[in-house]
Order: sequence, then C-alpha cells, then structure tokens
Amino acid sequence: MDLDGDGNAGGKNAMGDSGYRIYVTNMTALDPYGVQAEANQSILMTCDAGCFADISMAYISTACDTTARDGAITSLSGVRSPVGIFAARSRPDEFTVTLDARGFETGRHYAFCTDLDGASLVRPFGNSGLPIYITPILNNFYEAIYQSTSASLRMTCNGRCSLDTRVYVVDYSSVCEYTDFGGQKA
Repeated sequence: MDLDGDGNAGGKNAMGDSGYRIYVTNMTALDPYGVQAEANQSILMTCDAGCFADISMAYISTACDTTARDGAITSLSGVRSPVGIFAARSRPDEFTVTLDARGFETGRHYAFCTDLDGASLVRPFGNSGLPIYITPILNNFYEAIYQSTSASLRMTCNGRCSLDTRVYVVDYSSVCEYTDFGGQKA
C-alpha cells in the first residue's frame, strides 16, 4: 500500500511505500468452511475472477507465507498443509481444491491461503480472508431435523467434544460467527 501524506493539498510529499501489504482476492465463499483433520479434504470455492483451474493454489496454515511467489510452500504438520491445485467445476466461478489437513488441531480456525497466479513469480500467497475450521465432528447421524427451539443431535467426535460442547444450527446461507468464543446463542 502506497501513501501520499498530503494528497493533492500542496504536493510537498511524494508517494511512498507504507510497509503494509494488502492481499486482494475475488474469493467470496468456501463450502464447507470446516473440514476434518484428515487427508483428502475437498473444499468448494466461489471466485468471480482471478482464479484459474490447474494454476491457482491453496493451503491451510496458522499464518500465510506472503513472501512465497513461486507456489512452493514447505508443509509442516499442524502449521502448513501441503499445497493443493484448483480444479474446475461446471460453473465458471466455482473451483475445488483437495487438501491434507492431518496434524491440525481440531476446534480451531486456520487461514485459507491462496496464490491465484500459481507458480508464476508475480503474486505471492496471501490470506483469502475466509477462515477454515478444523472440526472435531467425525460423523453426524442426521440429515434433517424438525424446526424447534431445541433438538437432540447425535454425532461422533474425535475426543475434543464434551458434555459442555454446544452445537448451533444455522441457515445454509449463513456463516458461523467464528469470532464468538462465548458459546451461548440466543
């Protein structure tokens, strides 16, 4: 991000590098926003422009490496997944990527890092701004429930669930409030 401190008011200061980098992306959604801590986790992405099948790349990480411009990222269990390449879907704005999420801690959000121009040296990886959740739920036994103020759900967890665990059902078009750590919903 460049900065001109006095703008058009006198022209005394020239443009300068602010030292801050902003990653610009056209990715608007992930489906699902949560994956298991397993290999072969498929993620559907919506990207209106700038994403390319067989070129664009993604990985899951605690923090995106914004210096890597050639698409080369060294995976490290629980820190950075191996890189996956975008695959085309039937709609031109949809892509899938398959990632290996083994080693990541369940119950936490991680950065979904993308390099939309892939191995070219122009743009680096950056944080898409769409967090990915590593879910402790291994199996859900229900596909539908009756609408009510309370319902029982039966599921299998990987040991990170307890009697204190709460589940909230949200509309499919909604996104979970991932900044809420209180565990109580109205």
